[in-house]
Amino acid sequence: MESHKLALSVACLVGRFKVKALYPACLEWLDDILERDTVLEVYNAAYILKNTLLVTKCLQLLLTCADQVLASPQVCCLSEDALAFLLGRSLYIKSEAVILKAAIAWGREHMPPDQKASGAALHHRLRNILPHVRILTLSAEEIVKGLMASGVYSPEECQAILMHRTQTPGAPPLPETCCTLLTKRKSLDAFPLSHVRLPGAKNTPLLPGEPAPNQERVLVSGLRVDAPVVVQRVESRGVLLREVTAAVKDTAGRTLYTAAMHEGVFDVPVALDPEKVCTVTAKVREDDWYYHTLYPFTAGAAGVHFKGEHALLSEGCDLYFWRLDQCVRVDL
Repeated sequence: MESHKLALSVACLVGRFKVKALYPACLEWLDDILERDTVLEVYNAAYILKNTLLVTKCLQLLLTCADQVLASPQVCCLSEDALAFLLGRSLYIKSEAVILKAAIAWGREHMPPDQKASGAALHHRLRNILPHVRILTLSAEEIVKGLMASGVYSPEECQAILMHRTQTPGAPPLPETCCTLLTKRKSLDAFPLSHVRLPGAKNTPLLPGEPAPNQERVLVSGLRVDAPVVVQRVESRGVLLREVTAAVKDTAGRTLYTAAMHEGVFDVPVALDPEKVCTVTAKVREDDWYYHTLYPFTAGAAGVHFKGEHALLSEGCDLYFWRLDQCVRVDL
């Protein structure tokens, strides 16, 4: 395609008119242009195409950058259904105020110019979006400065919301579109970054290794976990790894997505759960030693058990991860 914009426009049209013969080509284009600066545009097209794998990959990319992406103009490209579906997911953000601002920005962008100053018109445009905004988890200050200032609810409705938020006796009923969830969304910062150490080749009876040629080698194969985690990066001790890549598959062996390490972290967070299997590969310098045989291992950290097979580098390697409280799953 001549440009990202054209690829996205064609993919959305193909999805709306259900030209299924073009789905594979569109999905290939979308996967090629997926990055942080295009994630919501790609997600929107993937949602219209009803492609679970690409939607899941987009949601996993958002695990570490939802705050920044939702505050960008990208949010205005979403269809109403795509936005509602996104806000219904377990997004990892620092404050629900990010969600509220994104919803208001989207609503104003999708209103006729002569209605943008009308709070009632904004509320009507957001009637299917507001039930996904956890307004009661906002602070009182955020309700006053964000919700009341937007005009999306009347002063009387805002007063009712504030009274429910502060659990004031005698509060009037909440507006019909106000979400009643009291559970705050979490940021990845709320989860400690842990690491699990895979043993090295020192003091291990092995046949002699050989210098590793400058080609891709398997570091970890068949990696499984017994709880949801997000792997941030892989580090080796004593061996320089280059072009580290993780491929995540389902239990049927179907590749869900791949992620590559850039500037020390995976460009797409590697989200694993008991229903996924991961393989990690890398290139090793010619003067480093690599033992070709893969050895089974089990290891644990932060209450998570890891198992699989790994290549024994001279001093082993570490997997850095966050343990989550639920899996990243999509059902379209």
